Amino acid sequence: MSAELQGLGLRRAYSAGAWLRDCARATLLLPLALLGCSSVALPQAEVPTSGPDTAAFHKIIADYLKETFKEIGTYDDFEISDARWMHTVKGWTWLHCIRFQDRAHTRTYAVFIQADKVVDSRYAVTTDGCGEQTYVPFDAMPTTAPSSGIELNPLH
Repeated sequence: MSAELQGLGLRRAYSAGAWLRDCARATLLLPLALLGCSSVALPQAEVPTSGPDTAAFHKIIADYLKETFKEIGTYDDFEISDARWMHTVKGWTWLHCIRFQDRAHTRTYAVFIQADKVVDSRYAVTTDGCGEQTYVPFDAMPTTAPSSGIELNPLH
């Protein structure tokens, strides 16, 4: 082996004993390294002692949905869940689930609020847990879709 390679600490062959010893050492250190990273992945935040101001949050959500959905007049039967404190990619937020009818299909939408401002929203996914929530009528939204003004004759 050349002097340059030996100076870098490189060996020509890895002995079986040295290989096993290095693998065992890496196996023991890996869980310790992962434990050290766990506090970085999910920062701790103090859970609020009380929930958010329901009336204020409902107004924030209603205004946001009215601006966001282009055809909101065609949606019907809005319902909302209680707020839940949860950690998301945006940090600790309040999550409200909104359920409504869109052309006879039930849709569920998740709205995330921090400091009285909507920071994220999307059609709900399984991890949002909106399917397990209890809903009440969302009074800040229209309860029935307006008629189109076009009446069709019966087909009989």
